[in-house]
Amino acid sequence: MTGWERRPPTMRAFLLSIAALDQIAGNLHDAPLRDALAVRALLALLHAASNGDRAPYEAFWKACHDDPGGSETVAGIGRTAAARPCIYAIARTLGFELAQREVHDAMTTIQAGERKRVEKYDRARQARRTG
Repeated sequence: MTGWERRPPTMRAFLLSIAALDQIAGNLHDAPLRDALAVRALLALLHAASNGDRAPYEAFWKACHDDPGGSETVAGIGRTAAARPCIYAIARTLGFELAQREVHDAMTTIQAGERKRVEKYDRARQARRTG
Protein backbone atom coordinates (compact mmCIF):
# COMPACT_ATOMS: atom_id res chain seq x y z
CA MET A 1 0.00 0.00 0.00
CA THR A 2 1.47 3.37 -1.02
CA GLY A 3 1.37 6.58 0.99
CA TRP A 4 -1.32 7.78 -1.40
CA GLU A 5 -3.58 4.80 -0.63
CA ARG A 6 -3.13 5.19 3.15
CA ARG A 7 -4.62 8.69 3.13
CA PRO A 8 -8.26 9.11 4.21
CA PRO A 9 -10.70 9.13 1.26
CA THR A 10 -11.62 12.79 1.79
CA MET A 11 -7.98 13.86 1.69
CA ARG A 12 -7.41 11.79 -1.46
CA ALA A 13 -10.39 13.54 -3.05
CA PHE A 14 -8.99 16.94 -2.06
CA LEU A 15 -5.55 16.00 -3.42
CA LEU A 16 -7.07 14.81 -6.68
CA SER A 17 -8.91 18.12 -6.95
CA ILE A 18 -5.77 20.11 -6.17
CA ALA A 19 -3.86 18.04 -8.73
CA ALA A 20 -6.57 18.83 -11.29
CA LEU A 21 -6.19 22.55 -10.53
CA ASP A 22 -2.43 22.17 -10.98
CA GLN A 23 -2.97 20.54 -14.36
CA ILE A 24 -5.34 23.35 -15.36
CA ALA A 25 -2.74 25.93 -14.29
CA GLY A 26 -0.11 24.14 -16.39
CA ASN A 27 -2.37 24.28 -19.43
CA LEU A 28 -2.72 28.05 -19.09
CA HIS A 29 0.63 28.39 -20.86
CA ASP A 30 -1.20 27.77 -24.13
CA ALA A 31 -4.25 30.02 -23.74
CA PRO A 32 -6.68 31.43 -21.18
CA LEU A 33 -9.24 28.96 -19.87
CA ARG A 34 -12.03 28.27 -22.34
CA ASP A 35 -13.87 25.19 -21.03
CA ALA A 36 -14.89 26.88 -17.81
CA LEU A 37 -17.90 24.89 -16.53
CA ALA A 38 -15.89 21.97 -15.15
CA VAL A 39 -13.45 24.34 -13.46
CA ARG A 40 -16.29 26.38 -11.96
CA ALA A 41 -17.87 23.21 -10.60
CA LEU A 42 -14.57 22.01 -9.13
CA LEU A 43 -13.92 25.37 -7.48
CA ALA A 44 -17.50 25.49 -6.14
CA LEU A 45 -17.24 22.01 -4.61
CA LEU A 46 -13.90 22.79 -3.01
CA HIS A 47 -15.19 26.10 -1.68
CA ALA A 48 -18.22 24.36 -0.17
CA ALA A 49 -15.81 22.27 1.93
CA SER A 50 -13.56 25.22 2.77
CA ASN A 51 -13.36 27.70 5.63
CA GLY A 52 -15.38 30.17 3.54
CA ASP A 53 -12.52 32.35 2.27
CA ARG A 54 -13.39 33.13 -1.35
CA ALA A 55 -10.25 35.12 -2.18
CA PRO A 56 -8.00 32.28 -3.42
CA TYR A 57 -10.81 30.79 -5.50
CA GLU A 58 -11.55 34.13 -7.14
CA ALA A 59 -7.84 34.76 -7.70
CA PHE A 60 -7.47 31.34 -9.38
CA TRP A 61 -10.49 32.06 -11.59
CA LYS A 62 -9.10 35.47 -12.53
CA ALA A 63 -5.66 34.01 -13.31
CA CYS A 64 -7.28 31.43 -15.59
CA HIS A 65 -8.91 34.13 -17.69
CA ASP A 66 -6.30 36.86 -17.48
CA ASP A 67 -4.89 38.27 -20.69
CA PRO A 68 -2.08 40.57 -19.61
CA GLY A 69 -1.23 41.49 -23.20
CA GLY A 70 2.09 41.10 -24.93
CA SER A 71 3.07 37.86 -26.60
CA GLU A 72 1.03 34.74 -25.91
CA THR A 73 4.13 33.10 -24.44
CA VAL A 74 4.58 35.86 -21.87
CA ALA A 75 0.84 35.93 -21.15
CA GLY A 76 0.80 32.14 -20.65
CA ILE A 77 3.71 32.25 -18.24
CA GLY A 78 1.96 35.05 -16.35
CA ARG A 79 -1.32 33.13 -16.10
CA THR A 80 0.40 29.99 -14.82
CA ALA A 81 2.57 31.95 -12.39
CA ALA A 82 -0.52 33.72 -11.02
CA ALA A 83 -2.61 30.52 -10.75
CA ARG A 84 -0.15 28.21 -8.97
CA PRO A 85 0.10 30.15 -5.66
CA CYS A 86 -3.71 30.20 -5.54
CA ILE A 87 -3.73 26.40 -5.51
CA TYR A 88 -1.78 26.26 -2.26
CA ALA A 89 -4.00 28.98 -0.78
CA ILE A 90 -7.07 26.92 -1.77
CA ALA A 91 -5.54 23.90 -0.03
CA ARG A 92 -5.10 26.00 3.13
CA THR A 93 -8.81 26.92 3.06
CA LEU A 94 -9.46 23.18 3.17
CA GLY A 95 -7.36 22.83 6.29
CA PHE A 96 -4.04 21.49 5.10
CA GLU A 97 -0.68 22.67 3.88
CA LEU A 98 0.60 21.11 0.70
CA ALA A 99 4.10 20.61 -0.51
CA GLN A 100 4.83 20.56 -4.23
CA ARG A 101 5.83 16.92 -3.74
CA GLU A 102 2.31 15.97 -2.64
CA VAL A 103 0.80 17.58 -5.72
CA HIS A 104 3.38 15.81 -7.89
CA ASP A 105 2.62 12.44 -6.22
CA ALA A 106 -1.12 12.95 -6.77
CA MET A 107 -0.55 13.79 -10.44
CA THR A 108 1.69 10.74 -10.89
CA THR A 109 -0.97 8.50 -9.34
CA ILE A 110 -3.69 9.99 -11.53
CA GLN A 111 -1.63 9.62 -14.68
CA ALA A 112 -0.69 6.01 -13.86
CA GLY A 113 -4.37 5.19 -13.29
CA GLU A 114 -5.33 6.83 -16.58
CA ARG A 115 -2.65 4.87 -18.46
CA LYS A 116 -3.94 1.61 -16.95
CA ARG A 117 -7.53 2.43 -17.93
CA VAL A 118 -6.50 3.32 -21.49
CA GLU A 119 -4.40 0.15 -21.82
CA LYS A 120 -7.29 -1.98 -20.53
CA TYR A 121 -9.70 -0.31 -22.97
CA ASP A 122 -7.25 -0.79 -25.86
CA ARG A 123 -6.79 -4.48 -25.01
CA ALA A 124 -10.56 -5.02 -24.86
CA ARG A 125 -11.08 -3.19 -28.15
CA GLN A 126 -8.32 -5.22 -29.80
CA ALA A 127 -9.83 -8.46 -28.46
CA ARG A 128 -13.22 -7.53 -29.93
CA ARG A 129 -11.64 -6.86 -33.32
CA THR A 130 -9.73 -10.14 -33.41
CA GLY A 131 -12.31 -12.22 -31.54
